[in-house]
Amino acid sequence: MQQLKPRTKFYSCGIVYQQFLRDVLARAVHRGDDLPKFETAAAAHFGSAHAVAVPMARVGIYLCLRYYLQSGQQVATSPYTLAEVINMIVCAGGEPRFVDVERNNAHLDPDQLSQCTDANLGAILVTHLHGIPADMRAILEIAKSRGVPVIEDAAQSAGAMYDGRYVGTLGNAGVFSFGILKQLNSIYGGMVLTDDTDLATFLREALAKFSPVRIGTLADKLAYLGRTQMLTTNPIFSLATFPLLRHGVLHDVGWINRLVTVETDLRLKHKLDDWYQHRLSASQARMLQRQLPQLATHDQHRIEHGRTYLESLSAVPGLVLPKVPDKGCATFAHFPVQVSDPPNLLRWFNFYGQDVVIQHFANCAQLDCFRAFQRDCPVASEVANSMVLLPTYPDFGMHNVQRNIQILQKYFEAGQPVFDGTNRLGLS
Repeated sequence: MQQLKPRTKFYSCGIVYQQFLRDVLARAVHRGDDLPKFETAAAAHFGSAHAVAVPMARVGIYLCLRYYLQSGQQVATSPYTLAEVINMIVCAGGEPRFVDVERNNAHLDPDQLSQCTDANLGAILVTHLHGIPADMRAILEIAKSRGVPVIEDAAQSAGAMYDGRYVGTLGNAGVFSFGILKQLNSIYGGMVLTDDTDLATFLREALAKFSPVRIGTLADKLAYLGRTQMLTTNPIFSLATFPLLRHGVLHDVGWINRLVTVETDLRLKHKLDDWYQHRLSASQARMLQRQLPQLATHDQHRIEHGRTYLESLSAVPGLVLPKVPDKGCATFAHFPVQVSDPPNLLRWFNFYGQDVVIQHFANCAQLDCFRAFQRDCPVASEVANSMVLLPTYPDFGMHNVQRNIQILQKYFEAGQPVFDGTNRLGLS
């Protein structure tokens, strides 16, 4: 019997639990020189002169912008991202300058970027979504012609490559995430890669003013990770968690669906939250050091799953698929597909026992909280209303990948029927 698998994977939980417990018992959470050791190892792994650990990826973006921007300068960026990323631009003293995206990958569109002729442009923030590299050659050429730095948001794309180099090492700085859903998991945290020695010095000086992360904060987040992992581990996931989530999707039960809602705090911020301002612990660095050698192996599984989706679904009419750049290697954190009615497709997947998710990003250019920066970005609106993410994580299994492919193929063969609770797709 096919085993149910959740939509997402929590990486290296065993390492994280063991390391934190060991360090708490030894009173060594903040003891040791493991943070600079990890930074040295990460810089060598990705091929960068400097790696600087930061509290979260968004704080890394904020600090890089603080370094590069003069007050009031614009930052050209995609509106299809976390609202908090846009807030980091504002908190750093910049003004978001929304640039529309290209349809397939929802990346910053170089053609639209080339039309951004604002004299006050201070930086370009490019996001590599879903483990798929953006068209960096075109973006870097535009940045060079304008004389502005490029910051890469690689939070979803550690290990992806473009033109033989890792994303995050192509621009002036690259920002990574170490959250519980990322390939490298330190409960939370992040990193900035750069070849700019002055930027690295600025980052270290700024971080030195932050306080060490509280052990209680790590314990609280680890408890959340433990509860969530338990609920997504079989047999609990098959017998309780998925049936509850499935009921919420099939019958539109608001309180159930809100349990997995991601962005709920949509407001404009002008000041960095106090709880962002801390330094990673030596214990978290030890977690990351033990995981770094596994990154390439995890990547290979996701690459195989992503390629299988891409090859099998390429002939399905009406389905918008990602396009990997000619010089790119995608690691597919998820496999993004775009359809005309994501909630309807979600109901079909749930009906057949497959747990997938609608992408939670909005078109930030149209959010009320960013009304002062609004621009017409029609493609971003299309993408925000059509994106569904299929799982690719290593132990999702090729049989589950094939099952998702079969559901999609049958769904489109049947003319994208509105879900009515009957077995109309010809699936068992």
